[in-house]
Amino acid sequence: MDNEKNKNCHFLLIIFFAILAFLIGVFLIIVGYFLNKDIPGNIWAFLALNLGALVSMGSAYTLLSELILKKDFAKQLRASIDQNLEQTELNKSILKLGLHSIRQFERSDLWQRIEKSDSVVMVAMRNNSFFKTYCNDLLNKIRNDNAKLTFILLDPDSSVIPSLVKKFSDLDESGLRETIRATINIFIRDNIYKKLPADKRNNLIVRKFDEMPVYSAYIFDNEELWYIPFHYRHDYKPIPMFILKGREIIKKSQLFKDLLELQSDSLSTEEKFE
Repeated sequence: MDNEKNKNCHFLLIIFFAILAFLIGVFLIIVGYFLNKDIPGNIWAFLALNLGALVSMGSAYTLLSELILKKDFAKQLRASIDQNLEQTELNKSILKLGLHSIRQFERSDLWQRIEKSDSVVMVAMRNNSFFKTYCNDLLNKIRNDNAKLTFILLDPDSSVIPSLVKKFSDLDESGLRETIRATINIFIRDNIYKKLPADKRNNLIVRKFDEMPVYSAYIFDNEELWYIPFHYRHDYKPIPMFILKGREIIKKSQLFKDLLELQSDSLSTEEKFE
């Protein structure tokens, strides 16, 4: 409280002396004007005019600085500090939830993360654009790195497709079913599975699920989990992605338990490409 009072007193003193200096400067200009009028070229008139101009301009700048510029700077500084505090609190709340970070989902980031992993579990509606783009890379990942990839996709014959079409797809019902079939039979079976050596084919697992959750998720080596809260939508916007890291954090999360249950429930629908 005392500190605030001292600051206010200091501010008022600066304003008082700045106004006083401004008035003195104006007074000197007036004196110089009349001296010069009476005796043109008078050295005292010259000094009074220039000193008055200097003092009045300096005091005017001080007033401007104290009343406007410093207040604006202080306001911006407070806003920046408040923003940093809010960001710090947000980061703390994110960490309390077990989240490592939140960022925008990109297909290229997905491939880069898969490339670093030995084991990947993918839960998605179809991901046909991803498989179309990266099927050769996924083939080489299994063939060269002995990676194990599990893809759990929506069953193209699922009874929930009509309701999903209304919310999450840019296609009609038959179009959505066909793109899922194309993902499984062309991009995965023909372009990956059939090109794998016989001893590597068990590293690729494809399962179908009838009552598909409305989210997508990816587990990398049981050490990192990506959660995307919704599938593709008509009004497509940047998709947020929630990331959990650390085996213990992931194992304790309800999402991981749901995904394990989903893997177990879809065991009977595993694709046999032979």
